[in-house]
Amino acid sequence: MTGKPSCSQADTSTVTVKAKETNGPLFDTENFTLKVSESCHPPTAPVLDSITNKTINENTSFSYAANATDVNGDAISYSLTVSPSWLTIDSSSGLMTGKPSCSQASSSTVTVKAEETNGSLFDTESFTLKVNESCSTNKAPVANAGGDLNKLERQWVTLNGSGTDDDGTISSYSWTQTGGAAVSDWTVIDNDSVKFISPHISENSTLTFTLQVIDNNGADDTDEVKVNLNDRPSVASILVPSANYKYRSDENINLSITGIADSSDNIVEAQTYIRTNDSGSWQIIHGWKTMTLNAAKTGATYGWGGASPLGLLPNIKYQMIARAIDDGLSGGHGWHKGQYFYVNDKPVINAQSSIIIEKNTSRAITLSDITISDSDDASHTFTVLSGSNYTVSGNTITPTVDFSGQLNVNIKVNDGIEDSDVYSLNITVNDIDETPTRKTIFIHTDILGTPVAETDSNGDVQ
Repeated sequence: MTGKPSCSQADTSTVTVKAKETNGPLFDTENFTLKVSESCHPPTAPVLDSITNKTINENTSFSYAANATDVNGDAISYSLTVSPSWLTIDSSSGLMTGKPSCSQASSSTVTVKAEETNGSLFDTESFTLKVNESCSTNKAPVANAGGDLNKLERQWVTLNGSGTDDDGTISSYSWTQTGGAAVSDWTVIDNDSVKFISPHISENSTLTFTLQVIDNNGADDTDEVKVNLNDRPSVASILVPSANYKYRSDENINLSITGIADSSDNIVEAQTYIRTNDSGSWQIIHGWKTMTLNAAKTGATYGWGGASPLGLLPNIKYQMIARAIDDGLSGGHGWHKGQYFYVNDKPVINAQSSIIIEKNTSRAITLSDITISDSDDASHTFTVLSGSNYTVSGNTITPTVDFSGQLNVNIKVNDGIEDSDVYSLNITVNDIDETPTRKTIFIHTDILGTPVAETDSNGDVQ
């Protein structure tokens, strides 16, 4: 047995069940009582809470929320059946708002209606709303929140407001954020102006703010300003050789950036510059240069050229900065800082000691034979290069057999990063007799024994 009584079928009934043979006349019956209790709530109207009478002044904002409940939990819609022209009500929340002007002083009956959204049942509540005349001796102030702004995320924003009052003074200013990503850490500049750092956002969005000014007689005015925020493009990385990398003086400085992205706008450009903090604060020494974007605009490259032509000096910390720029408001740009780098001081051989050797002898060349200028490295390696009139074995040179005179030996040093220019080391090779010979000298004297001449064994005067 199955069934479902409707809300109008509450009663007590006798039910008789009959069981009969399918192919015969015999049967049996059984009776029982079935009681259907009343459980359905009948449709009921919503019930409005009581609203007390209200009093406000002219040119003053009014706000009050009516509240109604429905026992069946049905949705409720609010409306005003009787009200002054300046008063409105939100149909969903029941919030009444408005601001009577200076010419609208009156005492009005306001009737609020709360009605089932899907039915015809309703309730009403009336109250008296009195607007006192207050403008006869006071004119409302005028608030000015300033013009709308276009800014980037994570950027300082200043809201410059003002207020005027023709017949009095402004007693207070108050800024309120009314929309967009939440702003924290407000800083009051003056009574009418504030500044803050715009919040991080994942896509372009708008912040809204309201400035309220109140005059010395309690009248107020509000004005709204919008801050349109552009989310910055991101740059994932700058590809440089390594942290604190030291470039050779003739080495090209090349920059690559990757991971350029922007969720809201199109990437239109990538730029880079070089800066240094040699003076204690960061200074740009080579201004913004336009990089070459790849086809997908997710990466970019730039070749700065050689360190020396750029005027980069040894013993100074440098850094490359890159940014991507989009086509959004304010030309949104995302930054990325590269690793610090340096430029090597190329070693220079600028002097030598006097080197004299005998013909047909060898000489080992050492670092002590030369003077090296190098401001950022104290350790060097030494190389003797091949040349004319000598042979090389390691750092030892041997003049060609029987060579004598001035021998120019090519050498260079390395500071671990780059070679010096080739230096011509001057070596004097003396000519000597390899087999000594005996020579007889005759000394001639006068009668007093004073030497007057020398001759050899052949009689030639010496």
